[in-house]
Amino acid sequence: MKKNIMIGFIAVMMLFAVAGFVNAAASLSIPGSVTLGATSNQERNQSITSEFTITNNGDVNLTNLIVSSNADARYNISFSLDNSNFASTKTITNLGINGTQTVYVRGAIPQNEASGTNKDIGDITFSNSQISAATITAFYINPISKLEIRAVKLYYSDEDDGVSKGNTASFDYDGSRNLKIDFDLKNNFPSGDDNYIDYTDVQITIDNLDTDGDDLTDDLSVSTVKKTITKSFSFVIDDQVAEGSYRILIEATSGIDQNGASHSYTWDGNVRFNRESHKVIITSASLSPSSLKCTRQTTVSVTVLNIGQDDEDHAAIAINSSSLGISAGQDFSIDSNSDSSSGRKTFSFPIAIKDVVPGKYIIGVNAYSINSLPADSYQALELTVEPCTGDVITTPPNNNQNTITQPPKQTNTTIIQYITAPATDNTQNGQIVATPVGNNGLFQDKTVLFLAIGVLIVMVLIIVLLLKLIK
Repeated sequence: MKKNIMIGFIAVMMLFAVAGFVNAAASLSIPGSVTLGATSNQERNQSITSEFTITNNGDVNLTNLIVSSNADARYNISFSLDNSNFASTKTITNLGINGTQTVYVRGAIPQNEASGTNKDIGDITFSNSQISAATITAFYINPISKLEIRAVKLYYSDEDDGVSKGNTASFDYDGSRNLKIDFDLKNNFPSGDDNYIDYTDVQITIDNLDTDGDDLTDDLSVSTVKKTITKSFSFVIDDQVAEGSYRILIEATSGIDQNGASHSYTWDGNVRFNRESHKVIITSASLSPSSLKCTRQTTVSVTVLNIGQDDEDHAAIAINSSSLGISAGQDFSIDSNSDSSSGRKTFSFPIAIKDVVPGKYIIGVNAYSINSLPADSYQALELTVEPCTGDVITTPPNNNQNTITQPPKQTNTTIIQYITAPATDNTQNGQIVATPVGNNGLFQDKTVLFLAIGVLIVMVLIIVLLLKLIK
């Protein structure tokens, strides 16, 4: 009986031993990636050493663990366990449970290697009879680019703003559609006749600023960059630009140096457009005809654009010239152009001109987003009135009559009223002003008047003498 119990006990212990052997597992913890040299802008043709750590996180000791790489031979990859005695493969004789090992990897970036970030050159593998393979698949290099984009400057309307990489240029949107971007391409090699970069392609993308919200794109090529060269891109942007920031991406690629290495550079930043809540601007204003002779009627045509963020229900146009006795206009509603094509409207105003002295006159056109506020936009139109055959022309006083002074933009703070009031002065702001020609025009020179009276008296005396002789 005791013998049977003993045999059973031994059998159970053997089962546990076998189970423990079966459950024991070999495992190795390795990093997700390894970078040879700097994480950016690593110089070429230099010996570079990096290090990383592995850990035995399994249940058994690891023996004769071999480390190797399948990177191309031109990178000259080798390994060490003590930062000396590098070789193309290295063997870790024993790595105990929970044990760690520092591994050193050495290599070089070839002189003709293209620049780039996180360029994968192959794998680093650990293997032995216990594990088939533990592989680091992200083995990176970061060759420096000697080509750089810098000194980026944006021009919009009458403003400009320099912007560094990763930052934002900001403008107040005023309805203008022209955007210009200047930048420098810089060769960062030391000065020398052979340190050139040839055949560089540059492409630019601005998100969502083209018509219908598409991206703006353009490209150019540069034959040689010896030191620094300035280039430009010019765009016509969407006229329904919403307030906000838009990404700018400038990519220089394929620049080849004297060693055959390709150099690339990417610059990114933003342009921001700010919009006022209320603003209606005049985009065009014209007179047809702009010169009058015998027919004294013209038409003022005005196109306005609502570049404010809000729709307007009480916008207005006012047309005035005190010189010509003109006051006309119209109230209207208009949507914001940021989200509607109906943010633009065109108006025509027939204008009849009274008899005026020939000369040049200014007609002022004002646009209002809210008709009880000062004008948002102003344009001056010049009208020329020429003599009509048979006109009696009265010459106005010679006080700077050839000078045309633009009347000021309306800044009234009350609701606009369109009232016709004829001019009362001969001149206003130094310009010729309309004055009707009346019955006084013939004898407004007193010398002529006195001479006529004298002639009349002499004729009366002669008639009296003749009558006396006849008697």
